[in-house]
Amino acid sequence: MARFQDICCVELKRELLSAAECGWHSAWPGITSSACGARVTVVSSGNILAEAVVQQVPDGTLSVLFSKSLAESTAQGVDCILRDAREAVRNLRLRYGYVFSPPETDDWVQPCFESAGFHAVEFIQEFRCAWTALHETTNTAATFWHSSSVPPQTTRPFSQAAFNDLLENIIRQSADLPRLPAPTAVQLQAMWSLFDANVHVTVAMFDRQPVGVAVLSQSDLTADESVIVEYFGIHSGFRRRGIGCDLLRAATASFCRKNSAWLTSFVAAENFAAQSFFKAQQFELHSAQQLWATQLIE
Repeated sequence: MARFQDICCVELKRELLSAAECGWHSAWPGITSSACGARVTVVSSGNILAEAVVQQVPDGTLSVLFSKSLAESTAQGVDCILRDAREAVRNLRLRYGYVFSPPETDDWVQPCFESAGFHAVEFIQEFRCAWTALHETTNTAATFWHSSSVPPQTTRPFSQAAFNDLLENIIRQSADLPRLPAPTAVQLQAMWSLFDANVHVTVAMFDRQPVGVAVLSQSDLTADESVIVEYFGIHSGFRRRGIGCDLLRAATASFCRKNSAWLTSFVAAENFAAQSFFKAQQFELHSAQQLWATQLIE
């Protein structure tokens, strides 16, 4: 079923989706239309060859999520969706488009992705930890500020410029996904502020200056679900002081409830520093996915 087939009439159908339908609580400034994405279906003779939700993300990227599994799709349908997504990246002038696939797939998947202009970038590993199993804090001199709003509002004990500088430092010094264009501090904060989820920010400070940030999210605090570590980083000048351990513990203690079973973090397979940190905090490897990306190169 997964091979290219000699099909006379293949049709790509597109159902536009609002911000809420895409998982955002509102649209964001600069978006080119009221639709933030679309459910894209490739059909032939009444058969669905492939189906995916394709959406813009506030960090200037395009996400492709196959709602019909690759194993149940045809190469022709997947190719059609991926080429359409690549064209959307070009037309919308986005930084890149991306899609995840299982690490083990049929033989047709890799050549299909590559022929559509997508390239394997990195394996993304999912680490999990029972939040009650986190190491105790190391009692550094850091203090912690918590907020349920992003970007931090007027009660913050530091300036927006200082927070932006912290994020820019983490972005520059991070070894995460170096083959892809890095986001800006503004793009990251826009994304966090628009999640259709409970988002919690904890900032580590020295002398009221931000030196580390942890962003946690959970779709429903009443459900027995994972709390996602959406973003975590320490300023390059303050690493290896135990601040990271203290920051993760402080953020989790401030946000998690007894019904929050797991902390989940996603780390690139070659980001060995991040892997080592989370393993030291009792996180264990849970699963992995292949990240594919297409990038508009001028």
